[in-house]
Amino acid sequence: MDFIESPPKIKITDLRSKLFELLQEENYAYNSILLYRKIYDLLELYSSDNNIEFYTPVVGEKFLNQCTKYRGKIIDGRRIMTDSAVSIINVLNNIFNYNTLKKPHKTKEYYCPECFALILKEYILFLKNKGYRPATVNNHYRYAASFLTLISKNTTSINDIDASNLYKIFNICYERCNMSLYIIRSFLRFLYIKEYVKADYSHLITFPKQPSKVPTVHSKADILNALQVIDLNTVKGKRDYAIILLAYRLGLRSSDIFALKFENVDFDNNKINLTQIKTRIPLSLPLLPEVKQGILQYLNVRPKTDYTEIFLRTKAPFVPLTRIVGTKVLRKYFAKANVDTTNKKTGLHSLRSTFASELISEKVSLAATQKILGHINSNSINKYVKLDIESLRDCALPVPKPSGKFKELLEIAEV
Repeated sequence: MDFIESPPKIKITDLRSKLFELLQEENYAYNSILLYRKIYDLLELYSSDNNIEFYTPVVGEKFLNQCTKYRGKIIDGRRIMTDSAVSIINVLNNIFNYNTLKKPHKTKEYYCPECFALILKEYILFLKNKGYRPATVNNHYRYAASFLTLISKNTTSINDIDASNLYKIFNICYERCNMSLYIIRSFLRFLYIKEYVKADYSHLITFPKQPSKVPTVHSKADILNALQVIDLNTVKGKRDYAIILLAYRLGLRSSDIFALKFENVDFDNNKINLTQIKTRIPLSLPLLPEVKQGILQYLNVRPKTDYTEIFLRTKAPFVPLTRIVGTKVLRKYFAKANVDTTNKKTGLHSLRSTFASELISEKVSLAATQKILGHINSNSINKYVKLDIESLRDCALPVPKPSGKFKELLEIAEV
C-alpha cells in the first residue's frame, strides 16, 4: 500500500514569520498586511487559549467556527463584503501544504494509448516545426490523444484506420465541435502525408453549419457615458480608462492590450508598435493624443515592479492583468452608467467591433480598415459591413409590383 506523506508540522509562531515573509516578497499593500496581522493575532490568541502549538488546516477550521470578526457582511442573503478571515485561513493552508500563498496550478494530463504514443509525439514535433504556438500545440495534443483513445477500441495499429472506423467514431461517440473536428482533420492529413494511412481521410470530416454571427456594436453615446463614470482619482480608474481607450480608439484586441509593454509604446514618435498575439503579425498604429494622455496618467500612479507589461493588478501581488480580469472592465462601467446592454456582449472585443463599424460608416476603405485592425484575411471585414445600416439602404431594391396568385390574394383581401 502507498502512503501519502503528510506535510511537516509547523509551529504557529513559525508560520507567522513565513506568512509575512511571503507577503513582503509578493509586494502586498500595507493595509492588506495590516489586516493579516490583526486576524493572525486572533488566531494566536485562540491557539494560546486552547494550548495549540502547531498549525494544521483542522486548527484553521476550528478557529473560523468561533471567530466573529472580519467575517464580511451579508445582507438579504447576499454577501457584500469579503470574508477576510476565511481568505487568510485559505492562505495559511496553502503555506502549510505547498509553501506558497496560492495553490499551484496543475496542468491536466491527457491519456494517449501506448500503441499510438510515438505517432502522437511525431505529430506534436511536426506542429512545433511549423511554428505553432504552445497553446495551439497543447490543444492539438488534447484532441488528438482523445481521438486515438477512441481508435484504440477498434484497432491498435494506425495503418488499420479506415472510413468505417471514422464513421463509427464521428457518428456515435465523438464530440462534434469545430475545434475538435479541425484538429482531427489536421491529424488525419498528417497521417496521409507521412504515409501511415492509404487515403486522405481528412476530406471525410464535415463541419456543422454555424449561424453567421453579427458583432456587437455599442453607440458612441453609451461608450462616452461609460468613460465619464470612471473615477480618475484612483489607480484602477486611470488604468481602466486607458485600457478602454486602447480598445475603442485603436481597436486593439484584449490579448494585445494586456501584453502591451513599455517597449511597444513610442511616446516620442507617437506610435504603438507590436506583434499581435493572435496572428503574430506586426502592427503599427498612431498613438492618438487622448490615448497617450490616458496611458501617461496611469503610468504616474502605476505600482513599481519589475514587470515590463504596462497594465497590472491594483492590489498585491502586482502582476500583469489576464484576459479573465479584462472581461469585467467594460461591463462594470456600463452598469454604473445605466447603459442598456440587453442581448449585447460587454467584453472589450465589443469595442473593437464598434471601432471597425465606425470606420466603415465613415467611408474608410475596407483595405484600410483591414490594415488598421490587423486582419490577415480580407473576408474578416465583411461581417462589419452588415452593421453599416445607412450605407446598406443605398443598396435596397424597390419592392416589385404584385402579380399572379399573390396579386389575386391582395385583391380578395381588399374586397
